[in-house]
Amino acid sequence: MNFKILLLSIIININNNMTKNKIALICFKPNDIYLDFLNKFSNYEVYIVIDDNSVNYALLYQQKYGINNKLKFVQMPDKICKQYGFTNVNKIGVKKLISGWDKALCYFAFETSDDDKIWFIEDDVFFHSEEALLKIDAVYPDYDFLANCDFKPATNKNEWLWNYIDIKIPGPHYSGMMCASRLSFYVLDRIRKYASIYKELFFLEALFPTLSRANIGTKQLKCGYPDELKTVVYRHDYSYDSVSNKDNIYHPVKDILKHTEFRT
Repeated sequence: MNFKILLLSIIININNNMTKNKIALICFKPNDIYLDFLNKFSNYEVYIVIDDNSVNYALLYQQKYGINNKLKFVQMPDKICKQYGFTNVNKIGVKKLISGWDKALCYFAFETSDDDKIWFIEDDVFFHSEEALLKIDAVYPDYDFLANCDFKPATNKNEWLWNYIDIKIPGPHYSGMMCASRLSFYVLDRIRKYASIYKELFFLEALFPTLSRANIGTKQLKCGYPDELKTVVYRHDYSYDSVSNKDNIYHPVKDILKHTEFRT
């Protein structure tokens, strides 16, 4: 049996015998191209976490998709996040105390169980198909945290954004690109506890890897650095040819029309 057939059999076995992993798409307002893409998925529970509260998007898209709607929509008032300490997660990025990231983490920190693993994906992340995520899940089924992060401890707090990030637990502290990352229940539980104690969080690019690797409690979490996520970077001008590897996840592709173009 060759590797591709073996990998596919592992994927099928996982999907037949385990609770479905989840996908949380994080956006200010959803767009139809991304929703149509995700609505075709069959191996994940798909959640659309929306920062904007001006429209009831669940009702809007229920009318569009009807009985074929597979998407779950999450909207919450900012005050809920503030009440539970889910703030500051992407203030550096979007200049808002509470954003879609805070709402996504707040929701899933209280709505997960021990077996849950959730892909958090920003809406300028591109990937070709559901199979790209399935293949990563098949290789790392029991990992608690996956991201483009090399887990090298920060040694100079005058570099990068460290001067703007207030972390209330001792180091080592880590950073990476979190625009597409997978978190287990145990990582989310650490985030929830940190928010409960300190009444705020900190920038997600340091939050996830730092809490995942922190010496907290008795459980040592498993953290991975998949090759497929190394194309999740801060800035890059992706072209049709540069996204040809269908196993990889890419960031950023901000022009949503290119998502359709790149999948053809």
